[in-house]
Amino acid sequence: MAEHKFDMDPFFVEPNLKHKSVTLSVRNQDTMTWFAKKPFTIFRFQPKDDKKNAPYPFHFDPAMELESEEGTDGIWRINSGPPRKEAIGFGYEAKFRHGTRRSPAAQAAQGDPDVDIGP
Repeated sequence: MAEHKFDMDPFFVEPNLKHKSVTLSVRNQDTMTWFAKKPFTIFRFQPKDDKKNAPYPFHFDPAMELESEEGTDGIWRINSGPPRKEAIGFGYEAKFRHGTRRSPAAQAAQGDPDVDIGP
């Protein structure tokens, strides 16, 4: 199992920032931890390349918005849990916005860090 980490802070400055996609392995039960110095919410995992038939990549409810939680170190985090095997071969953009319901932000900018699901 590997925990991949993705720094969201650059997206607060430049929402359309060029970035590499991270591949999570189903077999290895990889997870992704998105982190930032400010609160944020991931509200959708949008399939890349307009693949409408892409299954939802993770084991939680697709309608659920994922709100970051502040750690004891002051860093805000969201962890994906392992990907679903049905999502192997698909790629997704994690659509996010600044702030959470408990900690709203003035900006509503969104970015799209990429996640690909592999075997």
